[in-house]
Amino acid sequence: KPWDTVWLAVKGTEPALTEKDAASLRQAVEGWRQAWEQTRFGDYIGFYSASFVPSSDLDVARWWDRKRSLFERSGSISVQLGATTMATGDTPEEAIVSFDQLYRSELLSSRCFKVLRWRHEGAGWKILSETVLLERPS
Repeated sequence: KPWDTVWLAVKGTEPALTEKDAASLRQAVEGWRQAWEQTRFGDYIGFYSASFVPSSDLDVARWWDRKRSLFERSGSISVQLGATTMATGDTPEEAIVSFDQLYRSELLSSRCFKVLRWRHEGAGWKILSETVLLERPS
């Protein structure tokens, strides 16, 4: 279960992302954030891999349905990301991105620490798993 996995990066032991990969990954993270904040559901789900495994539901279809419903009911959304760290993942094509996230909508506000596991697929980066840690109302 990807969301039950803890990733540790020990400085100097993991191969670093190339500057090109790091730049394109930063661009993907920002594109994901903007699609979410601007409630562009089609663009938002386009950042997720066909291999994505949700942590909260048994199947991807139910997860998408829940997300779509939230997009439709949330009204105005603000998604702010704090300091972001990136490290290589299990393979050179994978990366782990972590950050503090502040989410606000007409339905709720929360602050959490989030870990996204990405994989380079085709022409871009796609999310394989999403883990929310230390979530609290804000």
